[in-house]
Amino acid sequence: MSSTSVVVDIPNSLYATLLDRAAQSKRTVQEEVLHVMKLVLPGEPVLPEPFRDELEQLSKLSDDDLWVAARTRVSDAVIDRLEDLSFKRGEQGLIEAEKQEQRRLLDECDRVMLVRAHGALRLKRRGFDITSLGPNP
Repeated sequence: MSSTSVVVDIPNSLYATLLDRAAQSKRTVQEEVLHVMKLVLPGEPVLPEPFRDELEQLSKLSDDDLWVAARTRVSDAVIDRLEDLSFKRGEQGLIEAEKQEQRRLLDECDRVMLVRAHGALRLKRRGFDITSLGPNP
């Protein structure tokens, strides 16, 4: 595979995040940057297996159950805890257990977002008007 080198100046805070992610995943910073780019840029979808399995199950749901899935929300407790951890990370840093908790909570947010989006997409494909799922005017 051929490659091209690119030099990019990034803010120190973003670099720190990349360092944390790289350490957590046991990758070099370069490998982590490539991993993140593959996740964000168009191409083959890269989802962890549990997410793929859960999204696959949505195709088997009834219309009513899809509406429930498409309206799923992250709990206020999860949002509050993530805000606390984010604030603490910026002020004094997190201990390893808190970093793991933050990653777990962020994974839960990602899961909910994917379920909502795929539930809405399946409803739309089934001919439903899903505008009520959008932001409130």
